[in-house]
Amino acid sequence: MIAIRKLELVAFVAAAWGLVGSAPSFAQDGESGDALTREEFAEFLEEYRIFKTEHQTVVRENVSLQRDLTALKAEMSALREENRQADFDRASAAETAALVERLREEFDAKLDPLLPGLTNITLGGGAVAGYQNRENVDSTFGVGLAPILLWQPSDRWLFETEIAFVLSEEDSEVELDYAQISYLVNDYLTIGAGKFLMPFGAFWERWHPSWINKLPTMPLIYERGLMGQTGIGVQVRGGVPIGSMKINYAAYVINGPEFRTSFASAGMLGFGNHRDSNNNKAFGGRIGFQPTAELELGFSLLSGRAGESGSEFSGVDTVITGIDLMYSREIAAIKGRLDLRAEAIWVDTDNVIFTGPFDPFTFDNKRNGWFAQVAYRPTLVDVRLGDDFELKNLEFVARYDQLRQQGAGDRGVDRDQFTFGLDYWVKPNVVLKVAYLFDNAHGAEDENGFFVQMAIGL
Repeated sequence: MIAIRKLELVAFVAAAWGLVGSAPSFAQDGESGDALTREEFAEFLEEYRIFKTEHQTVVRENVSLQRDLTALKAEMSALREENRQADFDRASAAETAALVERLREEFDAKLDPLLPGLTNITLGGGAVAGYQNRENVDSTFGVGLAPILLWQPSDRWLFETEIAFVLSEEDSEVELDYAQISYLVNDYLTIGAGKFLMPFGAFWERWHPSWINKLPTMPLIYERGLMGQTGIGVQVRGGVPIGSMKINYAAYVINGPEFRTSFASAGMLGFGNHRDSNNNKAFGGRIGFQPTAELELGFSLLSGRAGESGSEFSGVDTVITGIDLMYSREIAAIKGRLDLRAEAIWVDTDNVIFTGPFDPFTFDNKRNGWFAQVAYRPTLVDVRLGDDFELKNLEFVARYDQLRQQGAGDRGVDRDQFTFGLDYWVKPNVVLKVAYLFDNAHGAEDENGFFVQMAIGL
């Protein structure tokens, strides 16, 4: 006789899909054919033990399922009492299959609702540590951590968020970099709402993480605030193929930028977007063209009211336009990969007369800037120096930045910068960077500097 002591065995048999619809009877010693021998049944017992170990986390979370399994245990125990073990061994294949199918359906009905919330979660992000020593600025070490949580509660709903842990001058700070809920309408359209990385240009959405940015510093147009990192609102985005070319797009409505009026930042825009300063919302978007897999060209626009409601600047509007280029290709003639990136931004904000505890002044409130970056990595050069150093893991990077702006004080200083860097890619998501920046500030002190940075993508 075969002693059946645990109802979980039946649940395992239910998970063994091969038995459903063709479940055999149990054979006596010496029998063969389609029937199970006691040795085969013992193998099923061992496989169930493994199954139970692998799924015990899900079972613990499902208290309701535990109660139902307990009830089924009692039902099975009653079945053993009503039918002698010999009668159970001689049960027909059809009766066994019917029992297995019923238990499988009950098991799946209670388990399936749990799976999305328990399994479709991914943790990513990045960590960075570095050192910088710039002229006219105190040298300092720094560190940061930015975990990213991705959750897919169902096939069409997505949630993503990044929480940044950074050091301020005196304390640690926690910042909500972005948090967005998205709905996948179809292969060509996704709708999102929340705080999201700005689809303006390519830097914030694609290059800004420290383990992706090839230099320890940001491009000057973003460091000096010509365009913000995030927006709060709604967006639609997607991509469509047109012949051999691909087009990607994004359009959004967000809380507008803030128009700043203090002397030091007069005419500048703030992009915190935590709360709009007027009833008008900013709108914009980006469209990208990919004639080949290696090349993409983009055009971006943001337009909206920036002045605060009820103030003397309530009618101030701004229009920001931008273009971007990306090219990356492995070229045999130069034995490596060439990577080109470039962006340009033009900001046109209405002219006003600034007044306050200072003499009234005005200026042509337009700003612009651009950068071009080139990187080369000898990926096709197979030269090893020692056990841990390969030449093909080195990458040589150079970037030129230009900024032209009007305004009071340092806000009106034009700058040109050259940055040269050397990266070593320990792994595709682990990089060590060193760089030197040559700064030329027109009418202010230069801020040349040396940078070292270690970045890891999680």
